[in-house]
Amino acid sequence: MKKLNIFFIADTINDNFQINKIINDIEFKHISLNILYTNNSKINNKLNFNSFFFNIVYWVENKFLNSNCTLTKNKKIKSKKIFYLSKKNLKVIKFDKDGKSIKTDIIIDLINFDFKSKILLKSKYGIWYINHNVKNYFDIGFFDCLNNKKIYKISLINKKFIKNKYSYLALEDAYLNNKINFWQRNRQFILEKSCILIVKNLNKIYHNLNFNYFPLRQNFNKKDIKIFDILFYFFKKYFIYLYNKVKYSFLIKKNNLWSIHISKFNKNFLFKRDSVLKKYIRFNSNTNEEWADPFIFFSNNKEYIFFENNDLDNNKAKISVGEYINNKLCNVKDILRFKYHLSYPFVWKHKKDFYLMPETSENKSITIWKATHFPYKWKIYKTIFNNEFCCDSTIIKDKKKINWLFTNKSNDSSKDATNELYIYKIIGNFKNLIPHKMNPVIIDCRIARNAGYLNIRNKLLRVSQINDSTGYGIGLNINNITELNINSYKEKIVNQILPKNFINADGLHHISNSNKYIVFDVRYRN
Repeated sequence: MKKLNIFFIADTINDNFQINKIINDIEFKHISLNILYTNNSKINNKLNFNSFFFNIVYWVENKFLNSNCTLTKNKKIKSKKIFYLSKKNLKVIKFDKDGKSIKTDIIIDLINFDFKSKILLKSKYGIWYINHNVKNYFDIGFFDCLNNKKIYKISLINKKFIKNKYSYLALEDAYLNNKINFWQRNRQFILEKSCILIVKNLNKIYHNLNFNYFPLRQNFNKKDIKIFDILFYFFKKYFIYLYNKVKYSFLIKKNNLWSIHISKFNKNFLFKRDSVLKKYIRFNSNTNEEWADPFIFFSNNKEYIFFENNDLDNNKAKISVGEYINNKLCNVKDILRFKYHLSYPFVWKHKKDFYLMPETSENKSITIWKATHFPYKWKIYKTIFNNEFCCDSTIIKDKKKINWLFTNKSNDSSKDATNELYIYKIIGNFKNLIPHKMNPVIIDCRIARNAGYLNIRNKLLRVSQINDSTGYGIGLNINNITELNINSYKEKIVNQILPKNFINADGLHHISNSNKYIVFDVRYRN
């Protein structure tokens, strides 16, 4: 299927940023687009109050509290037809002069609007909407922010009208890390990530992939925003924020620092949680530095450790490498240093050449380096994903010797790559990249972000971070990849490694191995 007829149902033109994001990101080259604006704010007086509250919160948080929320400008949409629903014609909507229905493949309802028109009930793929588990579309993300919820769950629902009643089936769930500091930031974040979930499943139609429907499990928060909730929100988010800012300005700031550790390799750590990495050596970093994201690489009878070397004076990291000799990290030298932040130095060998692919998301690209004198001198080999925010890119070779690029992207304003995992099939030595047909293959902050590399014989593994709104470095998942091809991807968690296994630690987020050793990072409390 190369052409798609889409009918959007939106509240007002304020939803245009969602519509634009969806139609810009889907793979269909030919789209017939129609939009119905319900103008809910004109029908429901309560929403006028909510809109007033919304604007006050948005203005305060951006003016004084640095919420990092920038609402996408509502650009005009080039549409075949645009309709406006008034209070007088809630039950019957006429789309053209003769009252005929519009032919459409799919209806995307951005607000889960309870309309009665039978004209809209006929579409090839039904009516899709995002279930936010809230009674009122306006309330999205408010109570989750107010109550500091760790995870925000959304579900893409297919609603069909069969035998004079609706049937509901879920297409896919997604799990997001709430932006608990400020509601407006959280709401925009959730809506943008909802668009990604919709786009992913529209692309399934494009690629003729099957949907795995499952029963909808609705658990609505029936509570509306009340005056007390607003006052409590102002106190909890604004007053406490300002109080902490003043308090910390009079205190000496202390950092919880990351350190690199090494342990002898034992494949049993994959499945025995209680015996994980008990005997280890900790490397002490230089003054005003912290070391993290270690990759160990064996070559020429030497064990090299590549790592992120963060300068605490300016909080800007470079890439360094050292040799593991007699239980010490020796000959440490900086190999890549720029004005932007670098981390996650994934290193590999192709034929006789060595390559390095650090994270350079701050530079909005992925740059691959080739060694001119391994391991200390490098030159640029290739730059990919220009103007894209990519993190923690890793190459995994499957059982058929096919190389796959796993990377975490953020294709929205949040610049949070924790939630989505993208896969690309590598042709040649990065001569071409073929995107996976189910990209992003994972939308789940608890398992999506890459966390190093484990190379163990007869095992196809991916390591991922455990993340939610409480912070960074909660722990690691070790995932067994059970299915990997251009049409599908499946993995299963076989173990987790948590910082509680280390004395006075509050973070752990990276691991890699050679045939003899495992290296990992741990963050300690001061």
